[in-house]
Amino acid sequence: YGTQQTFTTNAIEIPVAVAASGIGSNAFTANWNAVAGATSYKLDVSTSPAFAPTTNLSDLIISEYVEGSSNNKVIELYNGTGTSVNLAAYSLKKQVNGAGAYAGELLLSGNLANGETYVIAHPSSVPAVIAVADETSSSQAINFNGNDAVALFKNGVQIDEVGFFNQSSNWGADVTLVRKPAVLSPSSTYNASEWTTFAQDTFSNLGAHSVNTTVTTLLPGYTNLTVNGTSQVVSGLTETTTYFYRVRAVSTNSTSGNSNIISVITKAEPATFGTITQVGVACSGGMAVFNVTGLLGGSTNEISYIINGEPDNTVVVLADVSGNASFEIPAYVSQNGLVLQVMSIERVDAASEVVSVGANNSVVLAIGELQNWYADADGDSYGDFNVAQSTCFQPAGYVLDMTDCNDADASVWQFGLFFVDQDADGYDNGEGLACYGETLPVGFSYTTSGADCDDTNAAIFQSFQFYTDVDNDSFGTGTLVDACAASATTAPTGYALNNTDCNDNNAAIFQSGQFFVDADADGYDNGSATVCYGTTVPAGYAATTLGSDCNDNNAAVHTQFEFFVDADLDGFGSTATALVCA
Repeated sequence: YGTQQTFTTNAIEIPVAVAASGIGSNAFTANWNAVAGATSYKLDVSTSPAFAPTTNLSDLIISEYVEGSSNNKVIELYNGTGTSVNLAAYSLKKQVNGAGAYAGELLLSGNLANGETYVIAHPSSVPAVIAVADETSSSQAINFNGNDAVALFKNGVQIDEVGFFNQSSNWGADVTLVRKPAVLSPSSTYNASEWTTFAQDTFSNLGAHSVNTTVTTLLPGYTNLTVNGTSQVVSGLTETTTYFYRVRAVSTNSTSGNSNIISVITKAEPATFGTITQVGVACSGGMAVFNVTGLLGGSTNEISYIINGEPDNTVVVLADVSGNASFEIPAYVSQNGLVLQVMSIERVDAASEVVSVGANNSVVLAIGELQNWYADADGDSYGDFNVAQSTCFQPAGYVLDMTDCNDADASVWQFGLFFVDQDADGYDNGEGLACYGETLPVGFSYTTSGADCDDTNAAIFQSFQFYTDVDNDSFGTGTLVDACAASATTAPTGYALNNTDCNDNNAAIFQSGQFFVDADADGYDNGSATVCYGTTVPAGYAATTLGSDCNDNNAAVHTQFEFFVDADLDGFGSTATALVCA
């Protein structure tokens, strides 16, 4: 055969990427020019033109802690936020011996450039520490021991911490702790796994700190994607976000370098609207609150609305992640019953079109005057004046009426002035207020036949004159007095028709009589006397007599006889005689 020859093929040309087409809120079409000899293409899509950017820290962090020998005490801060930070917003505090609140505040000052550290040391630290220190301080925040947690505060709010709060054991004695490079944000709760421990008096890391902030920004599914053609739809994107794409040509024996980079900004999703409702009843002079649903989650929107056909009004609302938002407008009772109608909605957080709203977009305004409402515990539609709420809408169990005289009984609710007639005899015991309902209350009357002297007995209603009868023996005494009775001939208890009682304190005796005095009851009298008695002759007296009694104390002796006088009692009398009771 002929002479063998060798040759080297040229690398396939780098394609030229061209502008994207079909740009929407979540997709676009990447385009590029064809390359001769290409069998396919490789497409990369990224959120960074570098296709591997750096992620900034969310805030300052405590990057190093030194609790060394003697006064070797150091706190190092690191700024990886991507911009210079004014330290005036920050301060350090410590907790003493793992107990109590953070205190001993050290206020910071100056500016800390991105990528730089700020070293704060105790002024009595060794020269190697002082040499790298940005500030020395005798503040309590730097004078710590192994059980004193130290925290970083921003505008008075704790954002970072080294050490266990409320733990008295020596978690950090005689060590140097350096924050690991993977930590990209401060934490208000100490996590020992975020720190690397070094021996006591290790100072070599002070003054510099490294973090791992390089991350890929290539979109999943669009990294080295094989495309058979000169265009590819890229979907699943985020609205109003800048994306970048590049392409490489592939042949049977080589792959080209990266093409030029094309940037694409996705469009904003148009505003959406679901419903509008009013929250309860608004008070006139206050604010009426409305809830809106169906918005794009997290979007800011301008809502245009009219009230009863009046000129357009606008309000800006911020939707939560679920697409819900609320807004408020001044409320006036003159608007009660009018219709608020949403006409259109437009996003103001991104350039987008105005969207007309035509469904579920109206609400009837409910606005009331501030009024006093009264409790209606018994549900009779009459309220209790003593239990009230001042509001512009009717609370449950309350009414506007305040006239209920008994809110515990639904059958009665109003006061009325009636004649008092407890015994229902038609005669009154004066007038009185009564709490009643639809019917006349018991014990009262609309009319009267006159005054009732005894309203507890229907048979008695007028007064007559009687004599006082204290002992109730039907015999009275004294002069006539008025007493309530059934009739003039029926004396009530304690009264009598006569005044003949000679002793009104003893019911057994009631009349006076003339009797013979007969104390020894021998039938002979010792004169006569007028005596108060009852139904029988009183003891010591007699209705009749056999004659005079010379000794009314001895029933055996009653007559006088003539005897000779025996002065010496010897049984022999003198010639003198005398009458003697014997």
